Amino acid sequence: MTVPRGGTRQRIAATHREVAPEAGADVLTALSISGSAVQSKINAFPADCDFFERINIQAGTHEEACSILADLIREKALATASGPGHRLWEVKFGQHPVEAKKGGKPVGVKSPMSWTPDEIRAGQMEVELLDGSKAVYTWADATSDPGWCKLDWVIADSTRGKLANASNVLDPTWEAPDGKIVPLDGFLDPYFQEVYLDTETMPIFSKLVKELSADTVDDYVEALEHEIWKYTVQHPSFGKVARRLYNVFRMSGRYAEAAYIRELFDERSRRSIRWRLWSRP
Repeated sequence: MTVPRGGTRQRIAATHREVAPEAGADVLTALSISGSAVQSKINAFPADCDFFERINIQAGTHEEACSILADLIREKALATASGPGHRLWEVKFGQHPVEAKKGGKPVGVKSPMSWTPDEIRAGQMEVELLDGSKAVYTWADATSDPGWCKLDWVIADSTRGKLANASNVLDPTWEAPDGKIVPLDGFLDPYFQEVYLDTETMPIFSKLVKELSADTVDDYVEALEHEIWKYTVQHPSFGKVARRLYNVFRMSGRYAEAAYIRELFDERSRRSIRWRLWSRP
């Protein structure tokens, strides 16, 4: 799949979003456009830039890999905290060990720790425990259990004259000395809605594909079918339904249906449809 129109702008944004663009030989990365950003022609908010980055870390131990990941995320967060046209909003890294409140909002056990730029600089955050006492978690505390990792920025989209969101969801893995791949966040993400920006990322892609279970496609299709129902009944959004139907048809071998849905994402087809509707008597 090729990068859709608007891909140049997203590639420029990616230079600020990639966590490890100059990683050493012990770290392989693969940055991609993900989610609805891939299908921007049917996206109601095409200014948003959603990225997905695989980070495979070769290290002697699990602890060493987590430490390398922590350093990469912190360095990138601080380097992109602010600049012309962008501000870092928050970073998800680590998991809360107990129930607590942060900023007056409840956080559950194993819920992602949300770090502000100031907290990242300080290397610690404060939470209120259920008994009313205070607890301080350090960046090092989060390192041992990374959990779901994500960086979010607010960017100024000068082309459209408005603010937009840019995010980078990370899929970090540890490659042990024996070649075994271990997800550092506990889950190896499937690879069905990604458009990789560089062909040089194929080595990491090929490594990780081998680790996916045989029923990954079935699980993916089942999850999408649930979302189709949700966006048809609970929260109507027919653009989201169309995108998910396309992937369900594509992954289940119903290529004629997938091709029909895919035409809805093409601007020329949409103009033709609108012309036919307007020209009716």
